[in-house]
Amino acid sequence: MGARTGDGPGAVSREEETKAAIAFADEAGRDINAVARAFNSGCGTAQQLGFSVQRLAQVVEQFRQVRKLGYPYAV
Repeated sequence: MGARTGDGPGAVSREEETKAAIAFADEAGRDINAVARAFNSGCGTAQQLGFSVQRLAQVVEQFRQVRKLGYPYAV
């Protein structure tokens, strides 16, 4: 459980492994929020919505890859 909370022996390795995935998720989140703002203002398109779904799927895949490396509780 120590690695899960970030204070165990695996915490540093987990942090290194997830750093890129977190940065990617942050970037994707900004893209998705931009689309949400467009929809909230009434000018969102189906193409933008599809883009957001693709970005979210990419984020999920990034974290799936991190978990495959042996970090099941990574972020």
